[in-house]
Amino acid sequence: MGGSPVRLAAVEAPEAVPEPEINDELRELEAVSLDLETHTLSANTRRAYESAWRSFEEFCSAHGLEPLPAHPETVRWYVAWMSMQLDEHGLPRFSVATIRQRLAGVADRHLRDGVLDPTGHRGVSGLVRGLAKLRAVRPERKRPLLLDDVLRVIGSMEHDVYPAGVSAARDALAIWLGFAGRFVAAKQQVFS
Repeated sequence: MGGSPVRLAAVEAPEAVPEPEINDELRELEAVSLDLETHTLSANTRRAYESAWRSFEEFCSAHGLEPLPAHPETVRWYVAWMSMQLDEHGLPRFSVATIRQRLAGVADRHLRDGVLDPTGHRGVSGLVRGLAKLRAVRPERKRPLLLDDVLRVIGSMEHDVYPAGVSAARDALAIWLGFAGRFVAAKQQVFS
């Protein structure tokens, strides 16, 4: 796929509305709106989005694809590519959460540039949902703490030593509340 970038058809953004006469009040309002716009994302989110956009641009450049406006199929290929990347242990390099974050960066760039967001396409969102289901793992069930276990845990705390005794009393209370709360919930399930 080398050579010139492949241009896939993207849906056009709506025509711009005619601009009104700009007076001093509208100029001031525009300055305020631009200032407010800079506070919509945290610095960390902006950095993450910029990194996501660079990654998407590199993918598009390597495959001769147009990054802006990107066609939904280009974004699908990007998701598929990320899903196939493995780390040094043979595990997926990109978690589903990271892939979603990368797509948020691609979406943000498209929206800021006034073009339609290709990541919102049903084909892209369906692909990500499928990947999430494919990678989902059942949570490992843990053995519940029984009364003897709770007594042993609380008994091992240093209740008579300052300042550890203060935190031991607090922790013991939290354990008892959690144990009693779960016992009540389990009892309600049995009788309902």
